[in-house]
Amino acid sequence: MAGVSSEDIRAETTAEIAGEKLSPRGMSFFAETFDSAYGIRLRYSRKTNRCCAVCDGWNGTLRFGGLDGGVKISAVEVTGHSMQDFGKASVKLGYGEASADLPAGNSADDHSVCRAVFDEPAGGGELIVNIGGGCVISEIVLIPAE
Repeated sequence: MAGVSSEDIRAETTAEIAGEKLSPRGMSFFAETFDSAYGIRLRYSRKTNRCCAVCDGWNGTLRFGGLDGGVKISAVEVTGHSMQDFGKASVKLGYGEASADLPAGNSADDHSVCRAVFDEPAGGGELIVNIGGGCVISEIVLIPAE
């Protein structure tokens, strides 16, 4: 038998990894800055000079981490539209869930601001946004509870 197996390879160097803690995500951010996504593609907009998150399938999910979990949020504003007759954006923050209807848009850059309001102020370190097929979103704004 020639060569060595992975069981025979021994570490010869110890590496230390140092860094600093990332600051929390702000109260307003672009959809393209997601931490993870499923069923989503990015599309560039010449009008805004940014990318939008687009769902071409049945539904798509965007996850945004790094939120300040100590701030209670009463609503989430989603800027976007549906390329079909109607669309929906559902948001989840901690135990809070809400949804907003996305109106039909006439062009790729025809966005409207829609508000998903929680029954009770919600908080948590991660925001999950689900959008239906044909929906496009560009920006998210967290509205703090008063």
